[in-house]
Amino acid sequence: MPTLRFLTLDVFTDTRYLGNPLGVVRIPHGHPSPPTQEQKQKMAKEFNLSETIFLHENPEAPADTEEEVVKIDIFTVDQELPFAGHPTVGAGYYLHTLRGSRAKSLALMTKAGKIPVRALAGNISALEVPHNVHLHKAEMVSTEMMALFPTVSHSDYHGELPCMPVFSIVKGMTFVLSRLASVEALGRVTPSASLATPRLDAPWDQGLVGCFFYVVVERETIGDMWVWALRSRMVLGLLEDPATGSASCALSAYLALTEGAKRGVLRHKFQLTQGVEMGRTSTVGVEVVLKEGGKDVESLLMSGTAVKVMEGTIEF
Repeated sequence: MPTLRFLTLDVFTDTRYLGNPLGVVRIPHGHPSPPTQEQKQKMAKEFNLSETIFLHENPEAPADTEEEVVKIDIFTVDQELPFAGHPTVGAGYYLHTLRGSRAKSLALMTKAGKIPVRALAGNISALEVPHNVHLHKAEMVSTEMMALFPTVSHSDYHGELPCMPVFSIVKGMTFVLSRLASVEALGRVTPSASLATPRLDAPWDQGLVGCFFYVVVERETIGDMWVWALRSRMVLGLLEDPATGSASCALSAYLALTEGAKRGVLRHKFQLTQGVEMGRTSTVGVEVVLKEGGKDVESLLMSGTAVKVMEGTIEF
């Protein structure tokens, strides 16, 4: 029976048993019986983590190689994703810190496209996030959200007549962005038996739709940049995620394009703390640069670290 080596990482933390767990299954170059997509899905279901990645290893690159591109497949327990935050940060950490690369630069090839990765001080991986951002015409109003999340009252939402924007970071990754008035209100969020079903614009009307709750803890101006500190939670039906890089990027881009752009601020740095209520505190870093005029995203950089927890062999 064919076997593959795997390890698990806790991502967006440097402390084991915090952050967001990730399964990393290594597929060696030239494996005689590489798994099919169907087999990968079964393995991801067996790991039963929010995401599992399958990393297609290359032959060792010569020292003078300009760039190494590593293909990864990202799976939840029931579907393949074009992009997700903590799997790509975890892959970057593994390749840079645990495996090491002799190439001058490193990139991940995902279904959403090529993602350059670089190593920063403190075992932090930073990724240039692929983006095709879109603010949907339809919003969700607080009454719709209260039907899904009855433990959060109308007064817990930020604003007098709160409407929740629906925002996609790429096609297939969409979030209802719900700003709450306080950290106490954030603590009252509980998973919902039903999924949010906002009306999505074509061709972004595909993939998952999560509910991303957040509180703006602080925002300060440093030079020509706004620096934000946020607390957040991401709920998808009955599931809550300890750290959601894709949602963090979506929210950061939305805030930069709305609140930042109308004041002429093009550079933004975000620190999002998520997973506190689950006992799995995670820290996600996002930097957003807008194009001149503030109507489009020039670049999105997501960063975080990870720590190895276990390793072993899986049969398939």
